[in-house]
Amino acid sequence: MRFRSGEFVMIGLLGDPHTETGKQKLLLRAYSISSPAWDETLQFYSIKVDNGLLTSKLQHIKVGVQLILKQKSVGTLVHDALTRANRMWFFSTGTGIAPFASLLREPETYERFN
Repeated sequence: MRFRSGEFVMIGLLGDPHTETGKQKLLLRAYSISSPAWDETLQFYSIKVDNGLLTSKLQHIKVGVQLILKQKSVGTLVHDALTRANRMWFFSTGTGIAPFASLLREPETYERFN
């Protein structure tokens, strides 16, 4: 999968079958990619939300469980959107630490802003 460091992607699972219809609802959430763009593996950080529809299932997935990963990555915390400053302050909010972890492991961050 191709992405730029600092972007996020939609990840999901099929929910439990509805008791009457048997249909499964798609559970999708945005997760920032914590691995840098050059890495061959995709890494994500997550918090466990008590009774969360998706995280309560993600924490128990095993090899062979089908995980849904949308192919389009997006985001604005990428090199193109960052401007040069005397200091670069990293702080995380609702975004979390993942996109910053991605950028910190990207050589371009140091080449471009050094």
